[in-house]
Amino acid sequence: MTNRTLRFALRSLAVALALVTPRAALAVPPLELKGEATLGGDKPIPYKYVTIEDGGILSVKQLGTAGGNGRLHIKATRITIQANGVIDASGAGFRGLDSMNGEGMGGGKAFPSGGGGAFFGNGGPGFDADCVTSYGAGGVAYGMPDVFSLGSAGGAATDMAGVLASRGGHGGGSLILEAGQINIYGKIIARGADGLISSGVGSGGGAGGEVRLIANEINWGPNSLVSVAGGIGGGGSLTKIGGSGGGGLVHVQGGPQPPPTSIDVKGGASAKEGCGLGAGADGQFVLAAGPATCVDLDGDGQPSQGCGGSDCDDADDKISPNAEEVCDGVDNDCDGMVDGKPELCGTGNTCQGGKCVATSDAGVEDGGAVPPSLTQFEYAGGCTVGSAEPSGSIAALAGLLGVLGVRRRARSPGKLAALLRRR
Repeated sequence: MTNRTLRFALRSLAVALALVTPRAALAVPPLELKGEATLGGDKPIPYKYVTIEDGGILSVKQLGTAGGNGRLHIKATRITIQANGVIDASGAGFRGLDSMNGEGMGGGKAFPSGGGGAFFGNGGPGFDADCVTSYGAGGVAYGMPDVFSLGSAGGAATDMAGVLASRGGHGGGSLILEAGQINIYGKIIARGADGLISSGVGSGGGAGGEVRLIANEINWGPNSLVSVAGGIGGGGSLTKIGGSGGGGLVHVQGGPQPPPTSIDVKGGASAKEGCGLGAGADGQFVLAAGPATCVDLDGDGQPSQGCGGSDCDDADDKISPNAEEVCDGVDNDCDGMVDGKPELCGTGNTCQGGKCVATSDAGVEDGGAVPPSLTQFEYAGGCTVGSAEPSGSIAALAGLLGVLGVRRRARSPGKLAALLRRR
């Protein structure tokens, strides 16, 4: 065997091994939700894109539960909530506690009927059936648009003897959706939970939470809704009625101005119709000027083409205008050409269908036989491996053996075993 044949054999083995090494999976997967799921946590969760399909419900893990802190922050190239799809952080915020004031800076006070929780709007007080006497005080608003937080809970209710009756409603959680494009045809809600009723006394409703939309482009459907309304106090027909929660925050950056019917920051209405006491105050809607900074989802320093950047796949940090093109069936360097450079596989090989294969004139020995491709191996003696493409280490070994066996028939004994013994 000549040195030329040996060099070609080693090169073929390297190519075969490269083919059986799987390309790394995308760093960022998509999320397509048809049923129900629960997410949350301390850090942003990246997705290539997010689609909440018709009837799908994505809920936020409640504060105090396993892995939950009442917040969900999603980053994606595109987020779409289809009609009847829902992202829901209602009641995921600060918690109502048995026989105590509600959690949070604006927690409603307990006893005898609980006050409503506060966030961007004050909570309403607990009151009597005549709408004259106030009981548990409502929480005081404390929210700031540039500070992330949760809605506070309503105060607990107690009976006449001061014995535990029921906790207050939980506050709404925090939803942060950050994308190149956000399409809203369904609902995004972070409402406060309603107050409860026990032993004839009502507890306070929770305050609404926050929804922050950060995008280069936001599209609003005709039935879209973003709601951070306060919860209703418990016990509308009782003698001691809970106060309702204040409204939360909707913060939108990425215009245009949403339809008026798409934004709901109302405080919870009084639990007793026609009563002047107990209602929570409205929260706040903020429309920030201009589009948001373009998202760089995969952290490769190149923002997505979806919002004016140059990264053609912002879910894979191996793909960007700065990346090196390789033979894998993907446009790695975002030049609009897949495997478009002839030198990708080195001398004697070419890139075909995302794989490096030997060219027809590579490794010709004695001016006669042409080395076989990696999908067809003819051994000395006429033994042939079929055209089905081999896989794994078998492919690499077969490629090497095929090269070693390519010699003129006059110089071969006709059997693979004898050939290998001679070598």
